[in-house]
Amino acid sequence: MPWHPVKEHGVHVLEFSNRYFTPREFCGSEDSLPFGKHVDPYGILSDRTHHNGIHIEDNQVLYFEYHKDGEQYVYFINCPI
Repeated sequence: MPWHPVKEHGVHVLEFSNRYFTPREFCGSEDSLPFGKHVDPYGILSDRTHHNGIHIEDNQVLYFEYHKDGEQYVYFINCPI
């Protein structure tokens, strides 16, 4: 993705992004999902949702664990805490 300089109040600024939030203009009518306690134990990211976009299914952090059951692997979601 090419970089394009951005100006705010007449001054060049840097834009940053992260994988916790998706800009609202890209979400349509999707609702924001809550952060898992293992991702945001102190509610800091939840407090920033109204500033940085919304947290949708594509942004969720999931941890998986697997076990071998005979010839098959069994996968399930696991909380790291």
